[in-house]
Amino acid sequence: MERSLARLSGPPRVAVTSPVAALEVPVRGATVVHAAWPLTQPGIDVGVLVTERVTGRMRARMQVGPFPIVVCASIADVQQAIDAVNLPRAREQALAREVTHTARQYPHANVPATHLPRPREQRAWARGTSVGVRVCVVGHGRVDLPGFDVVAGPDKGADVCVAVAGPNGWEAGDREILAECFAAIGRLVVTAPPPPGLDDWVVVARHGLPEAIAQACQRPPAVPLPPVPVSRVATARFRRRTLWEPIIVSVIVAVGLSRMLPVAVAAALAGVLYGVRRSRRQAKSPGRAWAENLVQG
Repeated sequence: MERSLARLSGPPRVAVTSPVAALEVPVRGATVVHAAWPLTQPGIDVGVLVTERVTGRMRARMQVGPFPIVVCASIADVQQAIDAVNLPRAREQALAREVTHTARQYPHANVPATHLPRPREQRAWARGTSVGVRVCVVGHGRVDLPGFDVVAGPDKGADVCVAVAGPNGWEAGDREILAECFAAIGRLVVTAPPPPGLDDWVVVARHGLPEAIAQACQRPPAVPLPPVPVSRVATARFRRRTLWEPIIVSVIVAVGLSRMLPVAVAAALAGVLYGVRRSRRQAKSPGRAWAENLVQG
């Protein structure tokens, strides 16, 4: 608690970043913390995201907190954005979190737990209401979403993508379109059961679109799975080569020995050599595959 009080009573710790890298921007009366987006480093009082376009994933990260994150379009606007933050309120909430954490970690110390209500915007976002939720609509029809900020989709600036099925359900090429919308935005609501193979986080609007959008907003935006590492492909190729290399070497040895020995004897010796090399290859393959993974992956 003493360390927390010392940090919260000192100069504010500010992190300035772009969506791709941390920025070294001098801030008047503050300590600059080198942290990149999505700003998960502890010990930050205020975060500043320098970008001209805020996507739905960025907005979801800003809603989570725990410290305030403000957005500005250029580096020249960083100081003005920081001055607009209610720093005493942000530090009061940070101190309340530290006290609550200490009370849970040391229950016998009789430390009173503190609770500060979240801002109205964060409470509305947690409930999934239409306040501040941007929705893009794609598909085969139109829907009426009063109270929501509806944009033409697919748009990465939206928080939720709503896909409208046709009268006969989804068509043949709709699965790829739905997968692309889900990968671009991270939240997808469909008006009919989706085609097989889509992510489990896709929400089906069984009891109305507002309720389905609220359910989708209660989860963080999904991130597409990373591609298969190159090391796995290299390992598969290496294991396929273990069958052909001993055969080729054995044939070469048999041809060479046939010039000095009878053909039957040369073939027998080549067969013995093939068996020995194959047994050694099988014994060494796991280790070599692990080393190849370590080097290339």
